[in-house]
Amino acid sequence: LMYMFINLGNPSQGGLLGNIDFRRAIYYGTDRVELAKLVGSYPTSRIVRRAVMGDPNEGTAFVEYPADYLPDPTTIFDIQKANQYLDKAYEATGNKTATFDIFMTGTRPHLKAATEMLQEQYTTAFGSKLKTTIRLVAAGTALDLRRWNPADPTSFEATIGSMLPSADDPRLTFSFYRSDYSPPRFAYASDEFDALYEEAMDLDYINETAEIIELCQQMEKIIAVDDLVNIPLYERPEKVVFSDRVKLPVDHFIVGWGFGEIYCELVD
Repeated sequence: LMYMFINLGNPSQGGLLGNIDFRRAIYYGTDRVELAKLVGSYPTSRIVRRAVMGDPNEGTAFVEYPADYLPDPTTIFDIQKANQYLDKAYEATGNKTATFDIFMTGTRPHLKAATEMLQEQYTTAFGSKLKTTIRLVAAGTALDLRRWNPADPTSFEATIGSMLPSADDPRLTFSFYRSDYSPPRFAYASDEFDALYEEAMDLDYINETAEIIELCQQMEKIIAVDDLVNIPLYERPEKVVFSDRVKLPVDHFIVGWGFGEIYCELVD
């Protein structure tokens, strides 16, 4: 699942990137449907990817549970709303125009295509009010460019990237957003979120699954709607090719377990 990582702690341009109305402007200024078509993916408004287990007793994916708090990703794109939020962000930060610098490595074709399309979309949506630029960076620095560095707060403005926690347990997706996560991924802290996370982690995953799912949904609402910590864009299909010599324990993908590769056998 690919997100737009915005450096919330970057103090430049009056702290514009840390302003939630600016992130809402980017959120509504993104046409996920066209973006997903371009890179052969699914448009999404989720924080948790499709492969993550929700109920281990039933084998049900977390994203299969109703999530009325999240908008349909095909309906989010709204240029009028995007500009209204950008104007509110400018009013709060003292800007009249600004730049939005998206860092990109040139090693993955889908990221290059997606970043270039986003530049076009934001230019169309905001015109001269927001100049979106792309900055090429070395491939080895990609992870650092989506991780908050308090020692270098202006190290980046935004970049597209992913996070891949274990698919076995939906709670693990939310560990990155804890205020005590080290090294920090985001310049973000929420007492409400931390309390929900601790409550969820104290529960038994097998016997208190329903309670865990409800708490995870509350956390997803905070991250993806209320505070919009990072912006979901699209999710790439997970395609895997195995050699004829690999004998898998299952015939199809199982949510939270995959193809059971760790139990595979090699045959002559």
